[in-house]
Amino acid sequence: MDEKVSLDINTIRNVAANYFNINESLFDLDTQEHEIVVRRQMVHSMCCLFTDNTLYEIGKEVGGRDHATVSHSKKTINNLVDTDVSVRKWYTDLYDLFNKIREDPKYFIDRSIKNLKAAENLFKCIRGLDGIDRMLLQLHGMIITLEHEKNNKPSIDSYLVSGDTQQTNIQ
Repeated sequence: MDEKVSLDINTIRNVAANYFNINESLFDLDTQEHEIVVRRQMVHSMCCLFTDNTLYEIGKEVGGRDHATVSHSKKTINNLVDTDVSVRKWYTDLYDLFNKIREDPKYFIDRSIKNLKAAENLFKCIRGLDGIDRMLLQLHGMIITLEHEKNNKPSIDSYLVSGDTQQTNIQ
């Protein structure tokens, strides 16, 4: 493919949320919590690189922020890439992933279908559970998410390629 396509904001939001293993709605929270703010700034920065949208459009779609906030996000992420190893890894992983998707949109679609099938299988299992079991499963998912945040993440490819629900969440 000779010409790279521009990505849309929703694709970047979705892929970044999967990468960070968080709910996409966290990007829209009105919070100053550092862990959420840095991830939202990363999405702003990636949107600036991989979409044709204006700063205004990016801010509106990611967190309901204004254009100046998006501009500040780009500068902050560039500074953090130079000083914070984990942010540098996130940036590199996401940058590489978005380049793969931009060069071959089928890359994203194939992996999205695999993740959708894994989610569908999990839903079929959950559907038969009663209220207490569902609550326990949700609590277990929150504990796994918290433990996962403390540990290093597996590569983005292991998230997207895997059809196994355990690998998709945590290894």
